[in-house]
Amino acid sequence: MSKSKFLKTATLAVALACFGQRCVIAGRPMGREVDVVHARKGAIERTTTVPGSLIADQSARLFAKVSGYLKQLNVDIGDEVKAGDVLAVLDVPELAKEVEHNAAAFEQAESKVLQAKARLASAEADRLAADARLSKDRASLEDAQAILVFRKQIYERLKKLAGERAIEQQVVDEKQEEYQASIAAVDAAKAAIRSAEADLAATEAKIQVAAADVKDAEANVKVCRATWERSEVMLDYATIRAPFSGAITERNFFAGDFIRAAENQALLPLLSLHATDRLRAVVQVPDRDVPYANPGDPAVVQIDALPGRRFKAKISRIAKFESAESRTMRAEIDLDNKDDELRVGMYGRATLHLQDIPDTLLLSSQCLIERTQKGKAAVFVVHEGRLCKVDVHVGADNGIDTEILGGLTTADEVVFRPSSELREGDRVIVRK
Repeated sequence: MSKSKFLKTATLAVALACFGQRCVIAGRPMGREVDVVHARKGAIERTTTVPGSLIADQSARLFAKVSGYLKQLNVDIGDEVKAGDVLAVLDVPELAKEVEHNAAAFEQAESKVLQAKARLASAEADRLAADARLSKDRASLEDAQAILVFRKQIYERLKKLAGERAIEQQVVDEKQEEYQASIAAVDAAKAAIRSAEADLAATEAKIQVAAADVKDAEANVKVCRATWERSEVMLDYATIRAPFSGAITERNFFAGDFIRAAENQALLPLLSLHATDRLRAVVQVPDRDVPYANPGDPAVVQIDALPGRRFKAKISRIAKFESAESRTMRAEIDLDNKDDELRVGMYGRATLHLQDIPDTLLLSSQCLIERTQKGKAAVFVVHEGRLCKVDVHVGADNGIDTEILGGLTTADEVVFRPSSELREGDRVIVRK
């Protein structure tokens, strides 16, 4: 090899060895140039960005309560419906006949109530008549007793006169007969009273029986009404109505199909309905952010299928419970969807504004290396011209700055945007 060629090769080797480094001649050390920054005191917004997906605010899988043939299907997949709209009608003729039978039984029960009340009224009228007859017989007894007293006095006076031979015995005999007749009349009046009292007691018993019959008939009316109403309810189950406004998202049967009742272990719903005017973004908040997540915290939702769109909302509800498997807590964000842009099942992410930290130690996020999900990271610090790797504890990160919870001071010179080629112990030169 010629001398000139050797010199060229040596020069190229030196140039490659010094690439990216500053070479200082005359005995001074060599090292990479790095930029450094210092941690500083300041305020930071604690945020977290978590993946999530959209679910319906309300959803229902609609099954039939009764079995029957699908007579009428008014909707299909994608149709918008209002609460109360008739979606489908089943043909259940046996239930319709049962309603007719129970309605007739109810009418019959009501007529029996009228009959029982009529018997009660008749018994009460009989009691009034018996009571009046008893009153009349008692009055007759009083009259008969008064006549008896009067005739007894006449008889005894005449009997005394006859003993003195002042009058004939025939007159006394006549008055005696009248006196005896009065005694018989009193006895007859007493017997009539006893008969009237017995009749009154009998009417009282009839009234009690008639009143019991009325109660029984009225109770039977209630039973028949309940049976009738139950059959009407069962027949009404043959009409499937929308429980809320939304869109039909599933249809598994067609008109003419036999629909099995849900209680008979029907596997597929007749229809599925989802509310679409408002959706819920469901996210899982990581353990480190759970203490700061509360309903009302601002949130921004971004959907992968709608790039560039930002849906501003708030955390609507939290589970207040962490999953033992994932160590995350469920949170839901209500999103208005009146413009019908969003769809159930869409995927994206939500940035949650959890808290403002007014006075904390901040460091540029671009200084961190070896960051983990458990709040740990590392940085390169320049110490006496060499790199030292320092473990730090990190907190909130807004994408620009990161909260430093421990491991650094404001005096430390931290390498900014460290290269992957840097290693602990490397000699470096701080770029001015």
